[in-house]
Amino acid sequence: GWRNTKTMCEALCRINGGFFPQPEDILNLSERTLRKRVPVGYRASTILNIAEMQEANSLPLDDLASEKKFDEIKRLLGSIKGCGRYSINHMLVLLGCYDSIPVDSEVLAYLREQYFGDKHISERQAVMPYNHFGEYKYLAYKFSRIVRRLNYTDC
Repeated sequence: GWRNTKTMCEALCRINGGFFPQPEDILNLSERTLRKRVPVGYRASTILNIAEMQEANSLPLDDLASEKKFDEIKRLLGSIKGCGRYSINHMLVLLGCYDSIPVDSEVLAYLREQYFGDKHISERQAVMPYNHFGEYKYLAYKFSRIVRRLNYTDC
């Protein structure tokens, strides 16, 4: 869940003195050392592979994002073993593409509760309330979560 994701990111940042590591920071570690220092488990080989690709400039994510070539980014990331729909959509959000909502079990449970009366639904169905926001779907989702949180507190 999200707590594990935060723990992994915090540990990754410790590799680089509190900042998210650059590819060379990751590549200075063996897979075994990466697993020891960061609780990423089976993801270690994927992380190292992505760092190698970034270092070799065969995964120019920032360049492609600045040119708004998000379909190309999806294609490239989708070709990497260990990159699934959730991680790809999450990386796209970080690169400025907001037309998809990264859906994990926590997001699915939230959407199910908010819009579908806790009925069992698919990921595709879960995000339907946001489809009319088009390329800003993720931003609308995030904003609605913030507003709900503020409404549930006495701010």
